[in-house]
Amino acid sequence: MRRGRRPIGARRAAAVAGLALAAAVVLPAGGAAAESGECEWRPHQVRVVKHVKRHGKRVRVVRKRVRWSCVPVAATAPGGEVPATPPAPPPAPPGPTPPEEELSNPHWLGAQAYEFKFEPTKERFEISAGTDTIELINRGQDAHDLHLESLATHATLIAVSPTASGGHNRGTALLEAGEYRLFCSLADHAEKGMERILVVTP
Repeated sequence: MRRGRRPIGARRAAAVAGLALAAAVVLPAGGAAAESGECEWRPHQVRVVKHVKRHGKRVRVVRKRVRWSCVPVAATAPGGEVPATPPAPPPAPPGPTPPEEELSNPHWLGAQAYEFKFEPTKERFEISAGTDTIELINRGQDAHDLHLESLATHATLIAVSPTASGGHNRGTALLEAGEYRLFCSLADHAEKGMERILVVTP
């Protein structure tokens, strides 16, 4: 005796049961919200279109099925908290302020170092001929040094050693009237802008 075909309702019920079983196998322990490594399993519906024969006719059947995908989630710190953004580094401490007697001294000049430039403590890079002192005041984040070179003879007359952020150092030399190249010799600081012309007046 031939068995009759199962009713459509019974076939649909069997399909739903099979889908539920497949979802239970694919879904990690803990349900849809369970996390696995760096992602979280979440359900979403998809449309499935099939063409089947019913009563000798080919018909189009549209069904909705559930699929599971692992969605990336942000890493969390212990305790479930998102790690905070590290704070920005503190600004460089200001260098010393030259006293009034030095600012008015024609044989003293402060060269303030930044990334990547020199700025004078007076109106311009200018000093009187004689026994002169050039003071490096580092107001930047990086270490800087200071060299003074004659444009006429290319001789180095002052060489201030590398000075850390917030520090200051000085060099003294007998300077004749003329023009001198003042620059930082570290790495490529001069090429980036740490180079000025110092004018020594008679």
